[in-house]
Amino acid sequence: MAGVVRTFLATKGPYRDENGEVVGVIGISRDITDRKQAEETLRLRNRAIQAVSQGILITDPNQPDNPIIFANSGCERITGYTAAEYIGRNCRFLQGKDTDPAAVARMREAIKTGQPCQVEILNYRKNGRPFWNELSITPVLDPTGRLTHFVGVQTDVTERKEAEDALRAGEERYRRLLDSIPDPLFVYDRETLRYLAANNAAVASYGYSREELYEMTIADIRPPEDVSRLLAILDQSPGGLEFRGEWRHRRKDGSVFDVEITAHDIELDGRPACIVTARDLTDRKRAEEELRASEERFRQSQKMEAVGRLAGGVAHDFNNLLTIINGYGELVLGGLQPNDPNRELIREMVTAGERAAGLTRQLLAFSRKSIIEPKLLDLKVVVTDVERMLRRVVGEDIQLAVAADPEIGTVRADQGHVEQVLLNLVVNARDAMPTGGKLTIEVRNVELDETYTRDHPDARPGPYVVLAVADTGCGMDAATVSRIFEPFFSTKGEHGTGLGLATVHGIVKQSGGHVAVYSELGRGTTFKVYLPQAENLTPARGSRLTRSPLARGGETILLVEDEDGVRALTRHVLRNCGYTVLEAQEGAEALRLISEHLGRIDLLVTDVVMPRMGGREVAQRVTELHPGVKVLFLSGYTDDAIVRHGILEAEVSFLQKPFTPASLAAKIREVLDAQ
Repeated sequence: MAGVVRTFLATKGPYRDENGEVVGVIGISRDITDRKQAEETLRLRNRAIQAVSQGILITDPNQPDNPIIFANSGCERITGYTAAEYIGRNCRFLQGKDTDPAAVARMREAIKTGQPCQVEILNYRKNGRPFWNELSITPVLDPTGRLTHFVGVQTDVTERKEAEDALRAGEERYRRLLDSIPDPLFVYDRETLRYLAANNAAVASYGYSREELYEMTIADIRPPEDVSRLLAILDQSPGGLEFRGEWRHRRKDGSVFDVEITAHDIELDGRPACIVTARDLTDRKRAEEELRASEERFRQSQKMEAVGRLAGGVAHDFNNLLTIINGYGELVLGGLQPNDPNRELIREMVTAGERAAGLTRQLLAFSRKSIIEPKLLDLKVVVTDVERMLRRVVGEDIQLAVAADPEIGTVRADQGHVEQVLLNLVVNARDAMPTGGKLTIEVRNVELDETYTRDHPDARPGPYVVLAVADTGCGMDAATVSRIFEPFFSTKGEHGTGLGLATVHGIVKQSGGHVAVYSELGRGTTFKVYLPQAENLTPARGSRLTRSPLARGGETILLVEDEDGVRALTRHVLRNCGYTVLEAQEGAEALRLISEHLGRIDLLVTDVVMPRMGGREVAQRVTELHPGVKVLFLSGYTDDAIVRHGILEAEVSFLQKPFTPASLAAKIREVLDAQ
């Protein structure tokens, strides 16, 4: 063939005749071109195997312990062991005690089953230094499919592993840094708006896993109505974003909460990104609301305090006037003959005065400033006495019905407090029916058994009188019912103080009773006030207009009262009852009188609040001069004023204005006769 160079192997030898003589030369030529090419290819392959940077070795699985039968120079370059030091040894000689057992197990399994395998394994060089070896093992089969050898390729990947470890360490430091921030933090791509990173606080606060967040955009955690505003802000700042403000975010469960956003542009892997912190404002907003509510409660309490002081001042002056009006009215009425035509006129005047005194008592009860005087009460009578006022309170749009058992048990409570409880419940019922409805007040006897008290731990078994107030108003849900007795909790917004039902609960508990409430939205509410029945006792009955002789005596009484009309009435009553009366307008005059009086003084009757020298100081000075004298305090003020002047704390006798001649005479006799 033209152009093809062939290689021949020539062999020459002598040619001999029959006698052995050389008669010529015989030459034989053999074409060895293919063999020479094969030998050259083998030499090239061997040089290539020796030149590669990887270590190449061949093992014989058909010999015990799969020994190495070939190792190239790459093995020496990687490990420092010569090819001769490899021969006859198992690959295990490169391993150390900290080599991963799992990687070793995978290699053994591959060799055992004749399967290919690739592992990254920690090996040791001849000088003892470790390196990471990426070892690829490939089985070699003969034409019959029999395993004849394994070829192993070693690659030193130490630098790559160290770079990966450094990258992981950097990522871990970055992760720890992000997770050390207590507020939710996000990083998002400025072009796609997809999240690239999120810290633990973000995962915990928003309820999404990191994997879920990385599939979302920054618009996905906003309420739909806020997305247009977000996109508008991003469009207005294409070159860079520096933003701080309040936003609303949405958690995975759909709940929306306020956050304070701080956003800054950054570059991440050569791409524009943005890092965002989102501080949850829920606690701050709640604290601000509580602060505003606290300030409002303080303003309300200041208003109530001002109303209480005003009520106390009005009550003092009004009670003085009522003492005079009612006292003289009763004196005139007592002096008229049964058939006197003026008797009925005077009776109406005194009745009106008693009603005025009742209104004053109710005003003080409403402002929580009344004197506490527990006594036996018939709740049916109490409700009847205030029914007319309650009808004025509820107005014409509400139908008021009152029902009571014919025989009602007696309870021991303060009448003013019971009236306050009833008034508060009626006012609440009225407010729950702004467009009208029906209000029912019911008084009846009940027996609370252990089944009821097991469900109501603050109640005790036994006989009670229940005062029930039921309306057909808007009702309340269970969450509201659970809080209605909390101080300052109100469903009336800025129009409510939140003190009414808390006061009701306190009064009832103070009286040994129990309050229950039943309510449904749209169906109305029923409050039931349970007061324990007093055993075998009957409340005092009868009109104050029923006349009986005034209690009399002959002792000497020092009267100190700064109100001229009250002092004149009191002096008149006491002298008509047989007492010797020394009267003074104020404390200094009283002290002068007793210094001039040579006889015994049995009783000091003094007003509590007077100019210059109050009743307590007068009593102290008088008792120092007359150690055996007894004291009766008079006051038209409310209990807070009396306590401030140290009277109730002294545990002495007290008579509340307005009083009648009969109550004055009875109280005088009670104090004088006390041991």
